[in-house]
Amino acid sequence: MKGFTLVEMIIVVAITAILGSMAFVSFGRIINYNSIETQAESVRSHIERARIFTLASKNNSSFGVYFSSTSARVFQGTTFVSASSSDQIYTIDPNQSIININFAGGGSTIYFNKITGEPNATGTIMISSKSNTDDRQTVVIYQTGVVDIQ
Repeated sequence: MKGFTLVEMIIVVAITAILGSMAFVSFGRIINYNSIETQAESVRSHIERARIFTLASKNNSSFGVYFSSTSARVFQGTTFVSASSSDQIYTIDPNQSIININFAGGGSTIYFNKITGEPNATGTIMISSKSNTDDRQTVVIYQTGVVDIQ
């Protein structure tokens, strides 16, 4: 007997469909995780920008970062009062959000010391996918002013 039977063809199509759907789901998770890594890197970059501006005595001022669930805002001074046109705003991808801001002493703002570059508070900022909260990255701010992603 030559050729394939209908049952054999159905089995091959079913196996192909199962493998394809597994690959599609895995690919989607990889893209989502890479997007979260990109968001965390951008948040880290904005924190470092505030520290560099402070150490460089830009405008003879300290700089800080204010965090919300949807953005990180670099501002001039030691207190975030309200939005300013000079603030540098980084908006988080709509599919992700900052789900936890945990600074020593509370709050959602840090600023840097003009002489040492040390932050007024240490802590973490956790960024997560809205579709899968197991996919997350944590930005850590150390007492020295160094910022790391975990």
